[in-house]
Amino acid sequence: MSRFIFPHAALCLAAPLMLLSCQDKESSAPAEAQADRMAALHQPSPYSRLILEIDAVPGLTPSNAVQAQIGEALAGLLDKPDGISFVEDEALPAVGADHAWTDEALFALAEAHYNLVAETGAVKIHVMVLDGHSAEDSAEGQVLGLAWSNTHLVLFADVLRAQCMTPGGIAITPLCEEAERAVWLHELGHIVGLVNRGAPPTRDHVDPDHDAHCDNPDCVMYWAYERQGVFELLKQRRAGAPPTTFDEACRADLAAAR
Repeated sequence: MSRFIFPHAALCLAAPLMLLSCQDKESSAPAEAQADRMAALHQPSPYSRLILEIDAVPGLTPSNAVQAQIGEALAGLLDKPDGISFVEDEALPAVGADHAWTDEALFALAEAHYNLVAETGAVKIHVMVLDGHSAEDSAEGQVLGLAWSNTHLVLFADVLRAQCMTPGGIAITPLCEEAERAVWLHELGHIVGLVNRGAPPTRDHVDPDHDAHCDNPDCVMYWAYERQGVFELLKQRRAGAPPTTFDEACRADLAAAR
């Protein structure tokens, strides 16, 4: 088990299943339960610390560098005075690249492995990093990540890493890490309530064609950050540009939730 802790940055209980992905299945979560979950994630009391419980197939755990970037991003958005930590908890069994994960199988896997005991005053987010691919893949592209219940998220690491290989099979490490960071941050955005999934919009920025996503292609909550389009977006960014993150509208939504 590994643990990484990020300090709180200065700032100016699980609901029923709600899948937030490219397919965006409607939530059946009671408004009161979702409001409680939003308060737990955003506010400093009664949960002054956030733990990201990572269960991963061996060899697919995001690098320390990617985890550090995620921690820094969250520390600037959530009011957690005792910090944000990453705990690499359980090794998940490999299923092979050809395995197609259904929603039901993912929900069952999450229920079986979301078991890290958190200390008093800590709230958790569950991260599963898997091989295989989504059964929801289509001609529009492959799903790279999804999230549900403002609690669980999945990264399809095999699919993601295959997309940043050269024709000769060599990984383009900076592109792989930036794509992994962007997809992970996108799914965390869904978990903390974006877009209009627990954190009500403070202005009109919901994409009319892709529910639960931002209409700004420069925002990490743009719909393409869950599918293969993320690689084209990242390649189009000029060299040396800062990593894609939440835009002003999404940040305003999250600030209001605090």
